Amino acid sequence: MNAETQPEVPKTNEEYFKEIKTLLAEGWRFEGNVFEQNQTYRLVVSKEGEEERIFHTTKPYPEMFDSAGKATDGS
Repeated sequence: MNAETQPEVPKTNEEYFKEIKTLLAEGWRFEGNVFEQNQTYRLVVSKEGEEERIFHTTKPYPEMFDSAGKATDGS
């Protein structure tokens, strides 16, 4: 079986979280953790002029954010 016919291996939560952290550092805004009926989380990040990026994970993004999408210290 060659690489073109193998199914794509899903990323781990940590890989998605690292990607989200990189996007936030590039000026994207975190739109929140939305718990879905299928017991997963939908994480959305957005940036003006760009299409929203949506990530599906089995746990919420660990960082806390204020209403402006900026990271807080979690207190």
